[in-house]
Amino acid sequence: MNDPSNPFHVSTLSSTSTSTIPNSAKSLEPKSGQNQLLSKVGQASSSTPRTEANNRRRFGGLFASFGLGNGTGSPLRPSATDQLGTPIHKHQTPVRRLDGYEEGNQDDVNVSAGISGGVLSFAERMKELTLGSPAKSKGKAREEFSKDQVNNSLDTGLMSLPDELLLHILIQLPPTIFQLHLVSLISTRFFDLSRTPILWLKVFCEAGFDLIDNAQRNGEALEHPPNGEWKGKKWVPHPADQAVVSCQAEEPLSINMYEDGMSEESIPIHYPTLIRSRFTFQKLIEDPDYLPIPRVLTGHREVVYCLAPFNNFIFTGSRDRSIRIYDLLQADKEKSVWVKEDIHEGSVLCMDIDLDDTGKGILVTGSSDTTVGIWKVDLSLLAGSASPMATEVITKIATIQCKSTVLSVIVSPNYIVSAGKDNVINVYSRDTFEISRSLIGHSQPVNSLSMSSDKSKILSGSGDGTWRIWDLESGSVIREGGEGRGIACVEWSGDHAVTGSGDNLVKLYSASSGDLLNTFEGHQELVRSVTVNMSAGVILSASYDKTIRMWNVKTGDLIKIVNEDRSSLVFNLKLLGNKVIAARQDNSIHVLSFGENLPYGDLFAC
Repeated sequence: MNDPSNPFHVSTLSSTSTSTIPNSAKSLEPKSGQNQLLSKVGQASSSTPRTEANNRRRFGGLFASFGLGNGTGSPLRPSATDQLGTPIHKHQTPVRRLDGYEEGNQDDVNVSAGISGGVLSFAERMKELTLGSPAKSKGKAREEFSKDQVNNSLDTGLMSLPDELLLHILIQLPPTIFQLHLVSLISTRFFDLSRTPILWLKVFCEAGFDLIDNAQRNGEALEHPPNGEWKGKKWVPHPADQAVVSCQAEEPLSINMYEDGMSEESIPIHYPTLIRSRFTFQKLIEDPDYLPIPRVLTGHREVVYCLAPFNNFIFTGSRDRSIRIYDLLQADKEKSVWVKEDIHEGSVLCMDIDLDDTGKGILVTGSSDTTVGIWKVDLSLLAGSASPMATEVITKIATIQCKSTVLSVIVSPNYIVSAGKDNVINVYSRDTFEISRSLIGHSQPVNSLSMSSDKSKILSGSGDGTWRIWDLESGSVIREGGEGRGIACVEWSGDHAVTGSGDNLVKLYSASSGDLLNTFEGHQELVRSVTVNMSAGVILSASYDKTIRMWNVKTGDLIKIVNEDRSSLVFNLKLLGNKVIAARQDNSIHVLSFGENLPYGDLFAC
C-alpha cells in the first residue's frame, strides 16, 4: 500500500515522536519491547551475530575513518578520560535553521574531521556493523538475535551512543532521500533516527529549495503526515479533508491540528511530505506536457492591471477603480471576499503590500489619476466574520499627489517609492509620507520597479531601454545596463535581474556585475510582465502575444507555454508557492496550480 506516512514505502509498525525542529537534535528513544534486532521494519535480520572482538574491530575501523578514534582503536572500549570513546568538546557549531546553517552555541561531537570515502560505503558499513555482513552470511539459514544479544548490542559499541551523537554522524551524510533510505534499513532504531525532521530539512535546503519567511520563522515539525495519499504525482486528500487544502491548515489529525506545545502561530509541517511535494512540484514544472487547469477568479468589471499575493490571499486592482481581495481557501474561491470601490478617480495600475505574519500592515496603490494611495490593512478581521464585506479590512491613511500617471510602486521598511510617466522615481518617507529624494536619470517613463532581497536597493526599467539599480538611502546609481527597445517590466531575485521589453525578449542579467547572462527568445509581441523562481530554475513571462511562457534559467530553452486559454492579454504575473497568478484584460484573474491540493504548496518560496 502506498502509505504517505512512510517515505520509504514500507509498512509502518509505529511512529517516532519528533514534534518540533530543535536547535540541537532531539533524542529519539529506541522502541522498547523489541525481542529482535530488525534490518527492516517487520523483518528479522538474516545475519548471524558478531562477536564482541569482531564488532570492536569494525567499529574502530568505522570511527577511525571519521577521525573518532580514542587511542584504543575502537569506541567500544572507552578511554579513562572519555566515557563515550569519542573526542567531545565545546565549540561553535552550525545549527540548522530553515534558512540554512547559522552559528550557535551547543555541545557537539566533532564528527566532520577526517571524513573520507563514499556515503554508500558508510551506510553499508554501519549496516554491516549492526547486522553483520550480508556477503558472508549468504547461504546460511536466517537466525534471529536473542533478547540478551540485542541488549548486549545496545549496551556496547555504536548502539551504546546516545541518539544525539548518532544523529550528528548521520548529518554528515550527503543530504539525499536515497541516503536516508539506506540508513532506515540498518535497524529499527536507525529507521526511527532517519525520520528526524532535521535530516529531512537538510535534504530540502540542500536541494536548493526554500520556504516563505513565515514558515521559516514559525514552522514546527509534525509526527504524522496530512490525511491523504499519493497517487503518482497527485495528492488525494481523504474525504474528511477534501475541503482543507491549505498548507497552513491541512493537518487535522484528529480534532486539533496542533500537537502538544505548538502555538496558534505555528505552521505544522510533516517534512517527508513537504519534500515529496516540492519534488513533485519540480517534476510538474519540468514536464513539457503538463499544463495546469486555471481557476478563474471573477468580480472585476473591467481590465485587471495588477495583483499582490499574500499567503492564501490575493489583492487585485482594476480599471474599474476598485480593490478586491480573494481568499483561495474559501469554499467559493471564484469570488472575492472583500471589495472597496472607487479608491481612486482613475484606474488602479499598480500595487504593493507589506504585511506581517498576522496580515497587518500597509497597501500602496498607484493610479492614472496621478496619485499614490496608502492604506492600512488588517486581514485578521476577515477571520470568522459572518459579513466580511462589512468589515474595514482596508482603511485610507494618506494620499500622495504626483506629477504624472503612476506606473509602479514599491514598499520598503523605511520608504514608499513610486515611478511614473514623468521619467522620475520618487522616494517618500514611510513615516511622514514626505518626499525624501527624487531619482533622476531615465529619459523615458519608468514602467517597472523591483526591490532587492535586503530591501535597501531598487531595480528600475524604463522606456528608454535601460535598467538601473539605485541605492535608496543615497539615491545613487549603483549599476545600469540594457540595450534595445523600451523595457516594460523588471524583476529582481537574488543576484538575478530579469527584464521584459518591446523587442519581444526576456533577458537575464547579473545584478552584481551587470553582465548579460541569457536571452530568451520566442515571444511575438512586447513582454508585459516577468516573474522568476530561482529555486525551481524557471522564469515566466507574459506577452501581448497572449502567451505565458516558462523558460529554463540555465539553458534559456522554452519549457512550455503554460496557458492553454490565449484569448486575453495578461498584464501582471505573480508567483505564490506552486501557483502562477495572472491578471488579465478580460476582467478575470487566472490561478494556475502546478499540483492541485499539493500539500504545503503555499509554503514554497520563489
